[in-house]
Amino acid sequence: MKTLTKDVYSPSQIESIDPCKSKLEKIGFTFVDLFAGIGGFRIALEELGGKCLGYSEIDKAAIEVYEKKFINNSNSADIRLGDIRNIDKFPFQVDVVVGGVPCQPWSVAGKLKGFDDPRGELWFDTLRVVRINQPKIFIFENVKGLIEPINKKHFEHLVRSFQSIGYFVKWQLLNSYDFGLPQNRERVFIVGIRKDLENAQEFSFPEPLEIKPKLYSFIDGVKDCSNFNKSKIEPQILYGDKKIPRSRNRFQKDDELNDFFVFCDTRDGHTTIHSWDIIRTSEREKLICYTILKNRRKKKYGSKDGNPLSFEDLAELIPDLKQEELDKLIRKNILRYVKNQGYEFVNSKNSAGINGIYRIFLPHSDIIPTLTATGNKDYIANISIEGCENPEEYKDKFIKEIYQTKIFKPISAKDAGKLQGFPDWFIMAKNESSAKKQFGNAVTVSVVSNLMKSLLTQVNFYKGYDSATEYGIDDEKELKHQAKQDINLQVEAKKEAKQEIHALVKFVADTQSAIQNKATKDIEQLAMSFQDTQKAIEQNTQAVANALVNSEKQAREWLQQTIQVGGEVLNFIWKIVNELWSRYWRDRIIDAIRGQRPKHFKAKEVVRKLKQDYPYETNRQIANRLIYEKALFVTITTPLPILAAGIPKVGTIASKITVKFLGIRGLLVEMIYQIGVCYGFDEFKEGDYLIIFTWALRREKLAKLGIDFLLSDSIPDPLIPAVTNMIVFLSVGYAACEFYEAKAKGAGSPIASIEAYTSLLRKIDAYLEEAILEQRTIEATVDEAITVKENLESI
Repeated sequence: MKTLTKDVYSPSQIESIDPCKSKLEKIGFTFVDLFAGIGGFRIALEELGGKCLGYSEIDKAAIEVYEKKFINNSNSADIRLGDIRNIDKFPFQVDVVVGGVPCQPWSVAGKLKGFDDPRGELWFDTLRVVRINQPKIFIFENVKGLIEPINKKHFEHLVRSFQSIGYFVKWQLLNSYDFGLPQNRERVFIVGIRKDLENAQEFSFPEPLEIKPKLYSFIDGVKDCSNFNKSKIEPQILYGDKKIPRSRNRFQKDDELNDFFVFCDTRDGHTTIHSWDIIRTSEREKLICYTILKNRRKKKYGSKDGNPLSFEDLAELIPDLKQEELDKLIRKNILRYVKNQGYEFVNSKNSAGINGIYRIFLPHSDIIPTLTATGNKDYIANISIEGCENPEEYKDKFIKEIYQTKIFKPISAKDAGKLQGFPDWFIMAKNESSAKKQFGNAVTVSVVSNLMKSLLTQVNFYKGYDSATEYGIDDEKELKHQAKQDINLQVEAKKEAKQEIHALVKFVADTQSAIQNKATKDIEQLAMSFQDTQKAIEQNTQAVANALVNSEKQAREWLQQTIQVGGEVLNFIWKIVNELWSRYWRDRIIDAIRGQRPKHFKAKEVVRKLKQDYPYETNRQIANRLIYEKALFVTITTPLPILAAGIPKVGTIASKITVKFLGIRGLLVEMIYQIGVCYGFDEFKEGDYLIIFTWALRREKLAKLGIDFLLSDSIPDPLIPAVTNMIVFLSVGYAACEFYEAKAKGAGSPIASIEAYTSLLRKIDAYLEEAILEQRTIEATVDEAITVKENLESI
């Protein structure tokens, strides 16, 4: 262990005063880790007593590292939630939601596109997840660029949005250096506290720790600089007649030599190393180079921030300049000639450095610049330099003792992990490059630790550790049982019904507009769907006559083969099938499933094209497009102006227009198949379809829709109102989405238990109830759809 002075700390000493290791009693709370990366948030929160219930990440390399460390058999309740764009209601209650939302859209490297970058839109998904799940607290981290003036409107909109869904929101820029690490890493942290919590408005961000970290304490293989003393030098000696640069950061003192050297031909400072400093050049050649350096940014030579200078321009600035002098500097690879413009430095980009080196930091430095995912060209010297009285001596000693002898090293992945506060026990990626990228993307552990400690001590949001069992976090079965019984599922289902119905209205309006314009992707896609599904309907109508033999046995075999569940769940599902459907109705459904095996290639091609046309839409959004297209297709291609028996007359056209149910069954099956493809399930499994139909078209729901006559065998080819048909498609489509979303999550499968199965039934029932309440809106939409047919015929 290195000997340390009073004011300097090593990683182990920082750990000893870190809140993760402090005397603060661990408080039980649950959290979800969004944009989890390799687990920076998780390390900090678990050390403070938190239990992770689920995590979301899409980077495969990061997931591999994350799961290798955190996921094992004892963490069976820890659910991989997948892509945040597909997350809605968690299958559990949670106290805290955290995440480092992708920062590229708000950084210079990401061209500051903000919400115009698809990754910037992930903030909207984050907002949606918080709104639906209502955690007590959320913490989100992002780059400083998010709060820069250029993004001010975006950021203010973001804060207002979180406030509008029930949270007090505060934000602050926090620097990793202030929390015990020698890295100048500024990140904005946004904290939301639910308004119903005690002391919600009293929260304040943590104060900087009284720690002065130094690089040598964190980097292996460099000299112990605990006894290093920096000399004080008059600013006039350092800067001469020049003004002190405004770009100097808080760690650069005006009366001290810099702790680093910059390799750059386009800037000049007392620790700048130019190519003519490390390549043998004459004083005359140095003069030429300095002349170009001092004049290249002057507006008289061009509008750029650095312009080539012609021979004529240089001849005016340098007496007796000869062409051969410039040619010699070109041969030394210091200058280059730009045709019809003039001469400029080969190393003309500031951050590109020279010979692959941008900066070399001395081990006694307070900081290293921000580690990034893209990496940089920064190095660390193995030794420091002392006893220099002026910049010239300092530079000369650096070049001779460090650069020329190559006594410096790149920042390794292990170094990056320490600089980000990751503990020694953390198992990083085997590939050095991948590990460095992952640490550059990560959140600083010690910053999260101190921030969460402040929240735990200031906001009364949890009763204590014993309350953890209130959420069943030590009992997975109890956790799932309580989550599945949550009434919020039904409330959310009703909200989703309204949203999707309104989306249907917009879809019809957009289609109408597309037809009028006669050339848009939407109408091309709609036409493609019409062509494919017309054949499906015709084929299915012919298949109706083929009665199934022993349908009950066949259906049970489907369930057994396609659903790997225990006998108890299987019998429970079959009981529902028998109780809620008449045998005649069941046979018709089974006939539809058996008679309508979609042509896999064509059905998958429709999904593929939709995803290609709408690359940033979620699986649910793509599925909704399929639902709307199928429902509209039936409405505008197969209506019969006949009132079905037993259906009350309503004043709208939609209620008077009817469609043949036997003709649409096959289209419903095809729709379910394509929704499955959306979620990555392209195998035709009859048992899955039987469950989805069971959920969506149960006896009592058919009665509420006024079409329970379908259960009778007295109507050979029943007709149903077009508006009811639309509700049937919405309901079956919604059930299919819920089924495949749960199936994609694995542990959240709706058929994993009787509790899970019945819980999803309640949610789908609530959705259908809301759809029925919105019948007037749907009727108006169907009326509009009829005009779509007329416009299609006119094209």
